[in-house]
Amino acid sequence: MHYEVDVNGATRRVELPFVLGVMADLSGQPDQQLEPLDAREFVPVDADTFDTLLAAARPRVMFQVPNHLVDDGSDSSIELTFGCLDDFAPGRVAHRITALHHLLERRSNGGEAAARQIDALVDKQLSAIVHHPSFQRLEATWRSLHRLVTQTEIDDDLKIAVLNVTKLEVGKTLKRYKGAGWDRSPIFKRIHDERYGAAGGEPFACLLLDYEFDHGPADVEMLTQLSKIGAAASVPFLGAAAPRLFSLDSWLELSQPIYLAKIFASPEYAAWRSLREAEDARYLVLTLPRCVVRSRYERRSSVADEYDFHEDAGDGHAGILWGNAAYLFAENILRSFRIHGWPTRINGLQTGGAVEGLPPVSVPRPTGPGHTMVVTETMVPDRREGELAQCGLTALVARGESGLAEFVSAVTLSKPMQHLDSDATANAILASRLASVLSIGRVAHYIRAMARDVSSLGDRATVQAWFEKWIADYVDPSPASPGGLFALPRPLAAAEVTVEDVDGGGHTVKFFCRPNF
Repeated sequence: MHYEVDVNGATRRVELPFVLGVMADLSGQPDQQLEPLDAREFVPVDADTFDTLLAAARPRVMFQVPNHLVDDGSDSSIELTFGCLDDFAPGRVAHRITALHHLLERRSNGGEAAARQIDALVDKQLSAIVHHPSFQRLEATWRSLHRLVTQTEIDDDLKIAVLNVTKLEVGKTLKRYKGAGWDRSPIFKRIHDERYGAAGGEPFACLLLDYEFDHGPADVEMLTQLSKIGAAASVPFLGAAAPRLFSLDSWLELSQPIYLAKIFASPEYAAWRSLREAEDARYLVLTLPRCVVRSRYERRSSVADEYDFHEDAGDGHAGILWGNAAYLFAENILRSFRIHGWPTRINGLQTGGAVEGLPPVSVPRPTGPGHTMVVTETMVPDRREGELAQCGLTALVARGESGLAEFVSAVTLSKPMQHLDSDATANAILASRLASVLSIGRVAHYIRAMARDVSSLGDRATVQAWFEKWIADYVDPSPASPGGLFALPRPLAAAEVTVEDVDGGGHTVKFFCRPNF
C-alpha cells in the first residue's frame, strides 16, 4: 500500500511501515529507579541492537532460595544483574555467585567421586535459582523478545519498538487518567499522539503486552482503558489470559471437563461480560496457554573436565520455562505482512497460523506411564479450542511432539452482537475478527496520514475525489477470484469514502470498507 503526494512540485511516494510495539517489564528489580513513564520512549530493536537494548535495561533480580550447599535449613540471598542474554545461562550464573564459584574451583582437586558430589550440589542450588519465579519471568521475557526479533526480517518496511514498563505501572497510569482525561495519559501520548501528531509519524499496527489478564476488577478496568486507546489509534493489543480467568490455578486444569460458557455466565463475571460486549473490545486479543521458551539443560556426559549443569525436572512442569504465547502470535502477524504485504494470513496450519521451532520438553504423561514431549502448558483439543474461540480467546494448539503448534483461530475479545437481520449479524462477526481489525486499521493509518499530508488539496469535492481515486486501487469486488484474500494489492471487497467540511476550515474523512475475505 502507498500513496503519492505533491511536495514543492515533486511527487513523493509514501509507504507506511508495519510497526509492532512491545510493552514489557524488561528490568525486573532494577538497582536504580527508572525514569518516569512520561519520559520513557519506545525504543527500536532488531537482531543487531538486541544486546544493546538488554544492556541498557540492566535486568536484575533479587530473591532468596533454600541453601542446598549446607544442611542447616538456611536461605541463600541471590542478586543478579544481566548484561547480555548469555548471562541467563546456568554456567554464567554459577560463576557470579561466590559460594558456587568457589565450589566449582575445587571441582578438579579431587577425583571423579568428588566431582560428582560437587556437581550434584551445584545442580540442586542452580535449579532452585533458575526456577525462581522472578528469574523465570525475566528470562522468559528476554528470550521471547529475542526469538521475535531474530525470527523477523526487520527493515524500513517492518519494525519493532519496545517500551520498558510493568503491568502495575500501566494499570496505575490508566487509572490516574480514567474518565474525561483518558486521552491525556502518557500511554495515550506514546501510542496515539506521537504517532499521528507529526509529519512522518509511523503508527503502530499492533501492540504486544507481555502481561497476563483475568476477570478481576483491576484487569477489567485496565483492559477497558486499553481498548479505548486501541480504538482511537486503530491498533489491537495482544496479551495473554491467566488461568485465574477460569478460576484455575494452572492451565493443566483446562483439560478437565469444564463448561466454559457456564463459568462466564456466573454473576462473578458481570464486568467481564460487559467488557466483551463493548464495541472497543475488538481491539483486545488474549492468547493461551503458555508456551515453552527454552529446552531443559541436560548434562552431556557423566563427568566432564568442566562442570555441565543438569536441570532438575521437578514435577515435570514447574521447572519448565514458560512464556507468553502472544509473542508467537505477533511473530505470525509480522510474517504475514512480510510475505503477503497484508497482516491477515495469521491462523490455520496451512494459512499462516503455524508456529515452528518450539523446543519440546519431556514431561510425565498425564495418564498412564511414560513421558511425552510438549511445547504448550496443556494440550488443547480442537473442540476445546472452538469453545475458547467462542469465549473470545485465541488458543495455541500443539500438533504432535515435534515442536509444531498452531493458532487455529484469530479472534478478539469482542462478543459480536446478534441482530434480527442476518446480514447485520454477519457483519458484526466479521468486524470482530482480528484479521478485520488489522486490515481496517492498516487502511485507517493511511487515511490519517493522507489527511495530514493532502489537507491543502482544495475544497471538499477535490479532497473526496483524491481519496476515491486512491482507494479504488485496493478494491477487488470479486473475492472469489484466483488468489482470493491474498491476491494483493487489492485487499478490500468494497470501500466508500466521504469527506465533510469542518467549521473553521479543514475536512473530516469517513471511511467504510469490507475486507476481501
